[in-house]
Amino acid sequence: MKVSRIKKLMVSGISAVTNNANEADEEKAIIPKLWDEYVEKRVDTTTFNKANNSHMYGVYSDYTSDVNGDYKVTIAIEVTKPKKAMIIEEGRYLVFSKKGELPDIV
Repeated sequence: MKVSRIKKLMVSGISAVTNNANEADEEKAIIPKLWDEYVEKRVDTTTFNKANNSHMYGVYSDYTSDVNGDYKVTIAIEVTKPKKAMIIEEGRYLVFSKKGELPDIV
């Protein structure tokens, strides 16, 4: 993990709201199921205006409070148009990078 300066980025995919308490309980955990859904439904193949790269993103956003609050997780790929996209404004972000096969890299 490192802090990186990111240029404006638009991504599109699927999202869910969760919190750390749910993710600590295997039966309530949403994030692994979200990744499974993304892969099984091949969401990337039905996403419009895809950018010319193969990067997948797991974006954590919309935090309601602290470590105990809800947040949104989005599994997505980069797109070239803002329609139905999550827009990540230019700035400094904590970035975790991993290469390999799903689900091993998550």
